Amino acid sequence: MKTDARSRYTRKVIRDSFYALLKEKPVEKITVRELCEKAEINRATFYKHYQDCYDLLDKIEEEALVHFDELLASVEIRGLQPTLLDILRTIQENAASFEAFNRQSDNRSFIHRLAGRCFHYMEQRIPLASEFNQEKNQQGMTYSFLAGGVVAVMEFWMHGGCKEPPEQVGALIVELTGKVVSHPLDPFR
Repeated sequence: MKTDARSRYTRKVIRDSFYALLKEKPVEKITVRELCEKAEINRATFYKHYQDCYDLLDKIEEEALVHFDELLASVEIRGLQPTLLDILRTIQENAASFEAFNRQSDNRSFIHRLAGRCFHYMEQRIPLASEFNQEKNQQGMTYSFLAGGVVAVMEFWMHGGCKEPPEQVGALIVELTGKVVSHPLDPFR
C-alpha cells in the first residue's frame, strides 16, 4: 500500500512540474533532466513511470480523454446539462493544463481530440433534426459541425480565461446544439 501511495505522489510531483514547464515552453523544449530538477527527483525515478516527456504528455492526455468519455457516457443517465456542467467545471478547474496541452505544436491538439470524442458520441446517440436527415455523408458533416462547434465554444471560453460561469457556457452550448438535433437535449433543464 505504501508503494502505491508513494508512486501516486511521485507521479503527481512529476506532472505538477511538467505542467509548470509547459506553461513556459512547448514539450519539445522540455528535457527529462530539467523536469527532474524541477520535481526534485532523480532521472531513474522518472523513468520508472515514463519513457520520456512525450510519453508523459500522452498519458496525461489519455487519462483526461478517458475521464471525458466517462462523463459523456453518463449523459444518458444524468442528462446533458449536468454532464456538460461537469465537463465545463473540469475544464475550468484545470484550465492551465488544458491550455498547455492545446499549445503543443505536433498537430494533434488536445481540444481536437475532444472534438473527435464528441463527434463519435453524437454520431451514435443523437438523432439529427429531420431537415438534416439526408445522406450519410451529409449527416457526418452535420455531426462534425456540432462536435466542432461545441469544442470551439469550450476553446473560446478557455482562451478567455474561463471567466463566464460553466452554467452560462453550458446553457449556450445546449441552446445552439438544440437548434440542430431533433429532440430536446435535456428534459430536466
